Amino acid sequence: MALREIPFPDSPRWVQDVQLDGDVYTIRMSWNTRGGLWLMDLETADGERIVSGVRLVLGYPLIGFIRDDRLPPGDFFVLCPSGQANEDPSRESFSGGCRYSLIYADASEAISGAI
Repeated sequence: MALREIPFPDSPRWVQDVQLDGDVYTIRMSWNTRGGLWLMDLETADGERIVSGVRLVLGYPLIGFIRDDRLPPGDFFVLCPSGQANEDPSRESFSGGCRYSLIYADASEAISGAI
């Protein structure tokens, strides 16, 4: 089982490099105040944009519907470990209360549907 929690800084915009299924990717996250939602961009290690503006939603695969050979083979999910959340993440969801988590499920987990 290979689930990985992606650290989520308490900031409205952040960038970090992560290794997923053996390759390095850059995640860019931004809070959209007008829409009241988090948006994720994903890039290759070389800075080539793969996807832009993926909305973070609770409990659903975030990139599984996108077809691009440059994507990692797994998928991202937003989860609330306590199971008490029923709304998409707000600006503070990753730092307080229920404390949502951004999880990457490697290819074997994403395919098996264990999330």
